[in-house]
Amino acid sequence: MPNSVPPPGTDRNGPPVSRFLGPSDAVPTETAELIDQLAQLNMANERMRATLAKELGMSLHEFSALGYIDNAAGTATPKALAGNLYITTGSATALIDRMVDAGYVARAPHPTDRRSILLELTDEGRQLMERIIARYAEATQLALGQTSARQTKSIGNFVSRFTTALDSSTLAP
Repeated sequence: MPNSVPPPGTDRNGPPVSRFLGPSDAVPTETAELIDQLAQLNMANERMRATLAKELGMSLHEFSALGYIDNAAGTATPKALAGNLYITTGSATALIDRMVDAGYVARAPHPTDRRSILLELTDEGRQLMERIIARYAEATQLALGQTSARQTKSIGNFVSRFTTALDSSTLAP
């Protein structure tokens, strides 16, 4: 007699619920499907980042540093950059040196800490960020298609809540 328990990752009605989760009353099928979709989104974003970094002639760490420094809006320090990229401060120094030499980043005196410096994008660094943002905007518009403003707002709200939840999960002990 065949086993009456469905194999892991399948709904009792057949198709896989999730590549990451087996059937569970604790996780509704819709949630499991969303987890898969978010994983696919993450992988697509990683491919986009790798493609853009290659097109711009930089490493993924340089690409990430460019975005971090831009988002920090004048408050990025080498130590904070190292922490954000999960690299040593020595590796961050070498990375910053390469980005300064390439003309993307400038060092500026820290206004309140003589022992530290601030990292700022140069005009060339800002132009690179504009190109990157334009590519993401193009992909976003393509994905949104005929989505209404209300639906777009709802998607944005979900992404914000999900980002907060992920950050909370990574900061938990």
